[in-house]
Amino acid sequence: MSARGSSFALAGAASEETPQLVSAESLRGWRLRIRRFILARGVALAEADDLTQEIMLRLWRHKSSFDPGRGTEAAWVFRITRNALIDHTRRSKHYVLTDQDPAWIPDNCAAPERQAHEAEDTQQLHANVADLPTAQRVALGGVYFEGLTLAQVAARERVPLGTVKTRVRLALAKLRSRTVRGEHAK
Repeated sequence: MSARGSSFALAGAASEETPQLVSAESLRGWRLRIRRFILARGVALAEADDLTQEIMLRLWRHKSSFDPGRGTEAAWVFRITRNALIDHTRRSKHYVLTDQDPAWIPDNCAAPERQAHEAEDTQQLHANVADLPTAQRVALGGVYFEGLTLAQVAARERVPLGTVKTRVRLALAKLRSRTVRGEHAK
């Protein structure tokens, strides 16, 4: 099928009820990126169009398998794309995969954009921890950064165990509320 056929296939599929997480519109936006990804790996133009169509159908059929808790939509789309490309390569038998092939890049390699976001998140977390009241920051630091138990922190700070529990709970609640507000602002 051609790239035009993929648009018609998605348009027909879009009439079905779509979930909140992955919509026909969001999948349509991936078509050109998927096609470029496939072409960059040396697949012929006609085969790339067919493979793009196959991947778009796989994405639509398996849209319910997307779990934002496990990763981003981009990671999900390109995992399916990579797997389809590997399947295509195995079927074609005219291409020999080597360990240097881009299709074998591990999924756990963070993209530069993701690394930048993680660095920003880390800086924001450090700033939010620094803004906590001293007693909460010390209790939280003892438990999460030093690996102490609540009882060990209580003994070190010479306060009741319940006080340490409350300080940690309040610190986590403040960090959680600041993080949620920060995500909505982005």
